[in-house]
Amino acid sequence: MANSVARDSVSAARRVHAKAPVHVRLFGDRIFNAATFVLAISILALLFGLAIALIVSSFPAIRAFGLHCSSTEPSYPLFSRC
Repeated sequence: MANSVARDSVSAARRVHAKAPVHVRLFGDRIFNAATFVLAISILALLFGLAIALIVSSFPAIRAFGLHCSSTEPSYPLFSRC
């Protein structure tokens, strides 16, 4: 009998301190999750846009000197075209 009373008190204490189910979240948690998701996506979009801008702005140099200038041995700009 005493053992079942102890189990009941432990299970009652666990129910009091148990976390709420996932579908029962506070409104502030939903706002925080949505805001962090939007900010993470915007940072990724900024990084992607920066990469595109750098690639597009490098096209004139690639057309003038070619891709071999970036893959060959180091050159001296005062003495060579590459």
